[in-house]
Amino acid sequence: MKEISFICFAICILLFGCGRDVNNSSSEKQVEIDKDFIPPSAHIQTIDGRLLHFWDDFNFQDENKATSAEYGEQHLVDFISLFPRANSSTIAQSTSELIQKSSTNPTIRQYFEELLRRYLYDVNSPFYNEDYYIIVLQILINSDGIPSANKTKYHTLLKIATKNQVGTKATSFEFHTNGKTMNLYDIKKEYTILFFYEPTCNSCRETIELLKSSTQFNSLLKEKVTMLAMYPDGDKAIWAESFQIIPSTWINGIDLSKKVLQEGLYDLKASPTIYLLDQDKKVLLKDTSTDQLLDYLKNV
Repeated sequence: MKEISFICFAICILLFGCGRDVNNSSSEKQVEIDKDFIPPSAHIQTIDGRLLHFWDDFNFQDENKATSAEYGEQHLVDFISLFPRANSSTIAQSTSELIQKSSTNPTIRQYFEELLRRYLYDVNSPFYNEDYYIIVLQILINSDGIPSANKTKYHTLLKIATKNQVGTKATSFEFHTNGKTMNLYDIKKEYTILFFYEPTCNSCRETIELLKSSTQFNSLLKEKVTMLAMYPDGDKAIWAESFQIIPSTWINGIDLSKKVLQEGLYDLKASPTIYLLDQDKKVLLKDTSTDQLLDYLKNV
């Protein structure tokens, strides 16, 4: 268990060094990782039990230790690594305890607030899970130890995070393409892929090339799938650069009004951001990867 814990933490440190999220703020402290780290409550047999007692022995009095990577961050990594095997009420209860105990020291509280955001809401994180972060946001909003200014920010984040969730109808918007204005719901194919991108984004270009080279994907485009490449920033001069990279079999759209961004219609933490919708525009995949998208489409 000690080896797995250390490996997970080391992977996270490496991944956060090349973050997609522009708000990412990785720690600059250089520390030695404790390879002999043993997660607290490791002796408890059930996952729910471990979570509920996880912070019993954590030292919230020593600010330097609690906010260090080898102690505080290591504890958080092991804490959230238990989430997939626990029920949501236990996750909420144990996270609430973390926020309550850390709130005795504003520096420690802010440290864990940021770590929770970075590990659960940064798309580069191997622990990225929007559903878990929604639980965290609800706890932060309802906690007495959180300043009102922070709660205002978290209310905004919660509103964005809960939009266009899997199983809900995708938010409609208008876009310009080929000299005409269309609406998302004008697309009538069995599946619609929403591909929010920026023409100058290297990651976007790499993803486009990968999809262009996929025989499976191109075969589906002819029959069941519409690919809507959406440039949300509304700059026609920059959008003109996309004409060289977006295939003619895709719909290449631009949001000239910038409504998607200005009104926060979609949670665009990174470029590209990919959604898969069904014929009724119900969200099947949200903020998905290319691999997950192609794997899903294998069975359609």
